[in-house]
Parts: sequence; C-alpha cells; structure tokens
Amino acid sequence: MQRAFIFQSERSNKFWRISCNGPVYTVHFGRINTNGRMLDKRFRSEEECLRQAERIIAQKLKKGYWVDPSFETVERYQCYYDDSSEGLQHRTSHPRFTGHFAELFYYNSGDEDTPFGKKESLAALRALEMYIQQQGAEAGIAELVASFPHLLIERDWDMLYVPAHRTDEAFVKKLMEGPKLDRMSNAELLLLNDRVIVAAALGQIKIMGELSLVLRTEALRSLERMNVLKRLTGDTERGRCIRERTAKDLVSF
Repeated sequence: MQRAFIFQSERSNKFWRISCNGPVYTVHFGRINTNGRMLDKRFRSEEECLRQAERIIAQKLKKGYWVDPSFETVERYQCYYDDSSEGLQHRTSHPRFTGHFAELFYYNSGDEDTPFGKKESLAALRALEMYIQQQGAEAGIAELVASFPHLLIERDWDMLYVPAHRTDEAFVKKLMEGPKLDRMSNAELLLLNDRVIVAAALGQIKIMGELSLVLRTEALRSLERMNVLKRLTGDTERGRCIRERTAKDLVSF
C-alpha cells in the first residue's frame, strides 16, 4: 500500500507519503521539490501495520492534507541521491529500496564485504547518480542504466569489461590463471567488474526504485562469479552470507 498527500498554504508547501511493506511502514515527508526525510516504524504484524497506517492517514486528512493527484507520475520518476557530506543514507534512498533491502549492510561503506564497501563499488554508485542526473529520470532511462557498468569500466576507467557470462569454477579458474588481461591481476579485474555490476544494480533501485531486467541478470551472475572467485582466493563467512542475502533480495525484488 502506498499513499501520497500534499499540504499547501501561504506558509507551507509540503508532501507526506506512506508505504507499507509487511510489518513495516515508511513515512516520507518534507518540502515539495526536496528529498525530504524518511522514517520507518515496525509492528508485530502486517495487519497491525496497515491499521496504524490508516490511522495516521486519517490524522493527516483532518489537518488539511489532500491526496496528491500527481503521485503516480512523480513517484515513478523521482530519484533519490545521497548528500555527499553524509554518504550512504537510509533517508536519501528510494522507498522501494529501503522497504525491500532492509539489512544494515546495504548502508555500510566501511566494510569491504558489503555491496558498497569497496572503493570501486562506492565510486560506481556515485558515478551512477551523476549518469542518471545527466540523462534525466524519465521513461526509458531504466533500460539505459543496463549499459552503465560497461560504459563506466571501459570508457571512464579505461579498463576491460568482463561480464560474468560463465560462472562455472573450471572456466573462472582458467580465466584467472590465463594471460593477463589488464594492468591488475585477472582475479582483481574480475572482482572489480562484479562489484561494479552489483553496485549498479543496487544503485539503480536505491536511486530510482526500479531495476532493469538485464542488469538484474548481470548482477546475479556477478554474485555467482564472486562466490567462485572468493572460494579460490580466500573468503570470509560474513562475506559469503552477505552475497547470499544480496542475491536473494535481488531475486525477490
């Protein structure tokens, strides 16, 4: 359930939105044409969450809020960008991202096991924010983002783009041990590609609330290849668990 309202007067020009995802509702509010703030509240059940959401909606209506007639269009193309001075933030992420990707590790840029924890992963997210701003958040942009990892790695970083078309261990090991493909080791190059692709997929949802089917497929393959690469080069239990949860969340989104 998603509802959106606005309140306008001589002093005020603000929006208030609420979305329910299972036992959690997310309230998004602020001045119109700003990112606003977001708050989550968890309940014991989905039924209780919906009851409380209806209660708070009734309160807003009594205060003079009215249904936002442009919500479908605005929400469809509204993008969310982190403040550069604050970094990864729950409140500057799209409601569909915060509602579905609930684990705290999605907002952790200081742990190398997390999706945005490596410098190339976080750099990919920031570059994607700029790319979407430049392209404009409009119909068709979702599929354009599918080509973003390729553009970033080859055009902007001048490195070889190696998508995970095959993820079987024998092939990955052969690729790792074969002739050097770039200025870093093949294992490092493959991991860099995989991290960028996964960061781009999560980043698209975090910014836009939607995900290209092509990019979803690429990200799931990259997570599979990362599992193989980590088994061959050294893995951690935490890293493996995070990748498994990330894959599960991408599949169910």
